[in-house]
Amino acid sequence: MKAALLFLLIVVFIAEAEIPACPTGTISFDPPLDTSIVTYYPKSFNGNNAPLFPDNYQCNYQINVPQEWWVEIQMTVQLANQLDERVSVVVVDQIGPTEGIQYASQDSFYFISPGGSVQLSTTTTKTQLDQPFLPNLINLNISDTVPKFLDLSNTVPYVISAETRTSVLVIPTLDDKYQHLLRGILIFDGLTWNSTCFGTVKQLWKSKTQWVSTGKEMTVQFLFGASSDSLIRLVFQDFENTRNIKHYEGIRSDSEDKVFSFDATKGPSAIITYDAQDQSVETLRSFGGDGTLDVYAGGITQSKKNLIATYSISSDSLRLPQQFYGNFKTYVFSGDKHSQATFSLVRDTSFSSTKTTGRTGFISSNHWGQDGQPQYASAIINAPPGQLATFSLNIHSVDFTPGTILALTGSNGKSNVYDEKDQLQFTCIVLHHCKTFRFDVNHLPPMNQTIEIVSDKLSLSFNSNGVVNRGLYVDFKVMNTSKSVSCLFLSLSFLILAIFN
Repeated sequence: MKAALLFLLIVVFIAEAEIPACPTGTISFDPPLDTSIVTYYPKSFNGNNAPLFPDNYQCNYQINVPQEWWVEIQMTVQLANQLDERVSVVVVDQIGPTEGIQYASQDSFYFISPGGSVQLSTTTTKTQLDQPFLPNLINLNISDTVPKFLDLSNTVPYVISAETRTSVLVIPTLDDKYQHLLRGILIFDGLTWNSTCFGTVKQLWKSKTQWVSTGKEMTVQFLFGASSDSLIRLVFQDFENTRNIKHYEGIRSDSEDKVFSFDATKGPSAIITYDAQDQSVETLRSFGGDGTLDVYAGGITQSKKNLIATYSISSDSLRLPQQFYGNFKTYVFSGDKHSQATFSLVRDTSFSSTKTTGRTGFISSNHWGQDGQPQYASAIINAPPGQLATFSLNIHSVDFTPGTILALTGSNGKSNVYDEKDQLQFTCIVLHHCKTFRFDVNHLPPMNQTIEIVSDKLSLSFNSNGVVNRGLYVDFKVMNTSKSVSCLFLSLSFLILAIFN
């Protein structure tokens, strides 16, 4: 596509402007000869104070779009009677079903060649309307072939190419004022936008599933300028990884407790969540029903390299709550055709809470299982209220690139755990109420062995300090103990001396 036209429809309340007649029932709009000049409709409109249309005014505004052009309409519809549920404006385009507009506030609508129409029928709703033209130019660019995500910070066209076929999902913004932008993102089944148009991203969002190219390539066209604060994300994966998923939805991660209900009637279901801050945590707080829930750090993979946890309702009541780091997390539910489940996700500190001994879980860094990223983890696990516990740890994998620090701290609740001194050397620090053990490239921890810390709270921190790293994965269990706090520090000292002396 070579260029774009901006066609602005605004509805406000001014009663003294001239309303153009529509004697044939249709008014056509073609690109102006000079596309650098804004053309207004009605002519008396100057960008403000649009006219009030009379009752029972009907007109079909035909928007003609030449080949390789597209048109953006910004529409505001406001009725005198806010309780009136009648539709005064209907938008008809080439890429989706008609859409009735009862209320809009500078919402964007988009037409591709050959065009579409805006149908105005005021009846007695007291509707107002105006519209200018303004062209914009965009160029097609080829993106890389690795499945990726796109935001709206760079709205040039993209071609996404996969080894097999390309799958796309949308994670929409929660802010209503940006959701209209979903109409202005077109997805095409092929290398160019002469290919078949799947539709708009708003249609993709409403479908609550993935769209898949028939070949390797998919083209994405943004019909607006950059809008980096909209928080919309398009997520692309190779269909080989997602082919078994029948219901697949993108969910924006936020502080609200979200409960998801899945069934396996037609096959596995999945959601993928996104958080722009890769050091934020998302907590799986509950899982009920039957079937199996697989959790991936990132997207689904056939290799399961980044499969971080698997849950089944029959055996996992003591494995929750469980926190997950990273930008993307994918939750896949599967079972037989009668399987149903609900699970709850939230961004909070509930991972720290332990109701009873016997609890198990893990701590992993924010990009564990993903290559080419710095790594970070931080966690606090409390003993059950009012008692000490034995925290049993098993470090399965850890990468100590230069500058990477792992710190484990036990306390009796009156501690200040992190001492910035001596960061690059192993230390066993006994404070008045806590003990911190640090490990680095020169002082490695015991691997795949049990480390026990008796305390009322366990703290763990891991940081590669900006260096690319394979990350950390540690299992833990909270068990009963008969040891006192004074025995805690003595037994820990003997343990560390036995390992390192």
